[in-house]
Amino acid sequence: MDPSFGSADASLATSTARFGGYVERPLGASPSPATDGFSAAYPEGPLTVTLSSGNGIPAGSFVELMLGTNASGGVYQITNPTSTGSYHVYIDTYDAAGTHLDYGAAMVAIVEGVGVTPDTDKITPAILSNGLPSSTIPSNVAGVLLSFNTDEYATCRYATTSGVSYDAMTNMFVNDLSATFHTAVVMGITNGVTYRYYVRCVDFAGNKNPVDYVISFTASNPTGSGAGSIPVGSSGSSGSSGGGGGGGGGGGAPYPAVSATASVSIQGTGFANSEVAVMEDGTRISQAAMTGYDGTFSVAITSLQQGAHSFTLFIDDTKGNQVTAYTTTMTAIAGAEISDTGIVLPPEIILAKDVVSPGDTVLLSGVSEPSSTVDLVVVSQASLQGPVKETVAADQNGNWTYALDTTSFAVDTYDVTAQSSIGSAVSSFSDIAYLGVGRAPVPEAANSDLNHDGKVNLVDFSIFLTHWGQAWAPGDFNHDGTVDLPDFSIMLYHWTG
Repeated sequence: MDPSFGSADASLATSTARFGGYVERPLGASPSPATDGFSAAYPEGPLTVTLSSGNGIPAGSFVELMLGTNASGGVYQITNPTSTGSYHVYIDTYDAAGTHLDYGAAMVAIVEGVGVTPDTDKITPAILSNGLPSSTIPSNVAGVLLSFNTDEYATCRYATTSGVSYDAMTNMFVNDLSATFHTAVVMGITNGVTYRYYVRCVDFAGNKNPVDYVISFTASNPTGSGAGSIPVGSSGSSGSSGGGGGGGGGGGAPYPAVSATASVSIQGTGFANSEVAVMEDGTRISQAAMTGYDGTFSVAITSLQQGAHSFTLFIDDTKGNQVTAYTTTMTAIAGAEISDTGIVLPPEIILAKDVVSPGDTVLLSGVSEPSSTVDLVVVSQASLQGPVKETVAADQNGNWTYALDTTSFAVDTYDVTAQSSIGSAVSSFSDIAYLGVGRAPVPEAANSDLNHDGKVNLVDFSIFLTHWGQAWAPGDFNHDGTVDLPDFSIMLYHWTG
């Protein structure tokens, strides 16, 4: 902390409610009958608050301690550790005689700053793709909108003859906000003529394309015959060279009308007659779909900015709760629709009992895609035996059951999970259900990887927030019955980014 950090950089308040209604208490450098005392031991603490002898804090009160510039009138700050990692903050309380009463702990994660910047270490130029228009365009158009994509931030130009260096090109493309979708309008289009435009770009690291990327198309003749071709370099363009051959062009907006936004289509199979909701980049969106009697669904997400987007699908389980079913990241391309198809959502799994005696049979059941195959996996947490794998068929409504015999099971906690398959398409595994054999189940310490992709990052955090304040087992890492702040601290401890 700063060596000048003191009582003026702290404020202490109490309330009868957890949220709101906090009233500050007088705080000074030393306690008095009317003032609480605050001291800070430089450089690493501890920070000590000594309550006034004449004004205690009523039992059951909520206490808020604000430090640094968070405090009223605070100037000096507590400095973050210089190394990334997880750090504990311990809180102890003592009575007037110095007897230790109780303690608490919190956790703070120090992570590297997050940002998006161009890769300045690149030595290869941008890759160009999706050049439009191509082949043949309608006749009698006044102008044409050229467009293409780059795989990184870039500035692009074009010429009407081949072999011109980027620096010598004078015709510019316009970028969208992502600087990866580029457009230019060329005028003077003549019917029956083939046009070629030679494109090169420079990325933010200064790498320039050494060869041309060609956008080529032919303007149709009104009669459908006599489509001519002009020599390379004589095609019409805005601010470049004149057109040649064939009938004159018409009026109107440039062709084609390419959208500056992108769209995504997600299609697959889930539980029959259930709602599939969507989260885009951590925010619930209005687009949703109902699965049919066969479980199929299709969600269209439009008006997206070009770039990478994460999508999470939720589906209603048999209890009416929306459970996380699928997460994907897709790169949207302006003017195009990108599809993710053939998705199979994982099944629901329910235990009739979560505690049984060795040798008992426990009924497993759930819902999957109609007429799908459900593969069950039961694993001992103590690894005293290999996993038990069983297969069961779901009926035409997607319902399935399996009687699990625990005769060969040792006393332990078992992880029970399942995945669905339809033909060669296979889902990810379901959330884990915990079965205790001979004792109450003791789930393994959760690692906060809610979408099971091997990382704990913003996608898991977005899923976590949707269940805030709920009794949702996958996010209730400390198993106190509620997804709340202590669970968030545990997630930060496991954060990978």
